[in-house]
Amino acid sequence: MNRAALLAVLLLLGCASRTPQPLTIHAPMDAAAPSARIAPADRPTCAQPEAVCLPGGLSLLGAAAAEDHFEQRPPRVARLHDFAIDRTETTGVRYRECVAAGRCSPMRCDADVPDAAPARCLAWADARAYCAFRGGRLPTEAEWQRAAAGPLEVSRPFPYGTTPAAPDASVDDLTPEGIRDLAGSLAEWVDDAGDFYPTLPAHPRLDAAVDNAVVDAALAELPPRTDAGLLIHDDPRGVSRGPWRVVRGGDARLSWAQCSSALRRFRLPTEALPWVGVRCVYDPGSPSPVGPTRPYS
Repeated sequence: MNRAALLAVLLLLGCASRTPQPLTIHAPMDAAAPSARIAPADRPTCAQPEAVCLPGGLSLLGAAAAEDHFEQRPPRVARLHDFAIDRTETTGVRYRECVAAGRCSPMRCDADVPDAAPARCLAWADARAYCAFRGGRLPTEAEWQRAAAGPLEVSRPFPYGTTPAAPDASVDDLTPEGIRDLAGSLAEWVDDAGDFYPTLPAHPRLDAAVDNAVVDAALAELPPRTDAGLLIHDDPRGVSRGPWRVVRGGDARLSWAQCSSALRRFRLPTEALPWVGVRCVYDPGSPSPVGPTRPYS
């Protein structure tokens, strides 16, 4: 089957749910409340009070289990820089601030989104403009999966834990670092163009310093390596010969078992879907969330 046919099958099938999950709306976490899960000394300094800072290092991109979907494979190892990511998905009231400032287009379903609910019905360009307005950017796929799965030696199969929850289970959809709703609620736009992992253009470099014993214990299937060391992709970004962009994470229509840390889907960037929202990331030293210095276009 050629690439175009595989993409068509993926878009048509998606991840149909046998037991849809209800959409649960969580109020934004108190930015001043200390996290009881990750020691402050283990986090890089960041200026975003509503974000969680994640230290740079190695993480898994893709799925390591052989039974996972073909668009999630083969697995590879990414080396990321420090970054911060929003604790929660962007809410309707936050997105409307961008609209009021003239920097974002209104949500396509604006009347249906309460202020405290996650913003949705956004095209990829809308999500990108919003993150720029907040002083950040859309996450790359590798950054999003690092937030969902943890560092390489952890590689959580699901954002909420190591085993799939039952369809009717009451799940606290929260990572150990304090990032909420990466499995349920809404899926989220990321910056990468959509394609299968073998087409990623990154030229990996060999790193013999990585502890292979740690990697062997963490992953069901080892990423590519040679005798000289593990093949490392530095801050990888996807490319595509087609028009697709990547949507990451589960949504309320899916069962918990479908909402893995590696879940990825391809959508046209012009689609403003009611099950897709946005979450931003921030680079070290980026300003606190304010309006951008250039107008929305």
